[in-house]
Amino acid sequence: FMDLINTTMWLVQPFLLPASGGRVWSFGNDQSCQAMGFFTQLGSSVTLYNTYLALYFWLTIVRGMTDKAISKRFELLTHGASLIYPLATASLGAAFGIFGESSLGMLCWISEFPKGCYDSPGIFCLNQPIGWVFTGAPYLGALIFMAVANTMVYFKVKNTLRASDKRAHRFTTMPANVSSSVSASSLDTVTAHSTAKERRIRDVRTQSFLYVAASINTVVWMIALRMKEGPAFGVIGREEESSVYWLVV
Repeated sequence: FMDLINTTMWLVQPFLLPASGGRVWSFGNDQSCQAMGFFTQLGSSVTLYNTYLALYFWLTIVRGMTDKAISKRFELLTHGASLIYPLATASLGAAFGIFGESSLGMLCWISEFPKGCYDSPGIFCLNQPIGWVFTGAPYLGALIFMAVANTMVYFKVKNTLRASDKRAHRFTTMPANVSSSVSASSLDTVTAHSTAKERRIRDVRTQSFLYVAASINTVVWMIALRMKEGPAFGVIGREEESSVYWLVV
């Protein structure tokens, strides 16, 4: 459900931006932009759920926990955290008027806050610190955990299958008086299993890499774009948007 909300928000963002901003295709207003900011923040729970999926694989494969034990100890906590935190931060953003049209890209999320702080040297802009608390820090923590957890899963599978291969190798190199009683079909079966295990190791490695890479690819560009939008990078505004077009895309 959260994935549906998140995807829908990205699809309708260009159309529900405030029409006063002069964006192509936009016919929304400030209220629609604030609503999109709320649901965009709420959709950040998708990344948290992906993190808990990585946690599940780590607990089952590396720690050897059963589904029943995981459900008893972690299920309520993980579902609660992945829903409550995004809902709480989205509600705070809506209540304090933090959401608005971003300077870079077609997005309604955490905008200039307090309003006018970019043009007032005496006022400290809070949008970037808020962005790190709302999404940046949780996202980076999630990505680091997913990378570490998937690496540990890969090596666990690799070591387990290699240990099994060693046992199979001892079976195929038994003394002649013993191996003579072993049928050729049994030796072929061991060899086939060894080949299948090597393929499984490669598959787990590929899956782990693609899982982490896809997760990083979904958020790293948005984080980079939002960082360039803030005062630390000279407040790159819409007029300089072409200079970071590759990030916007």
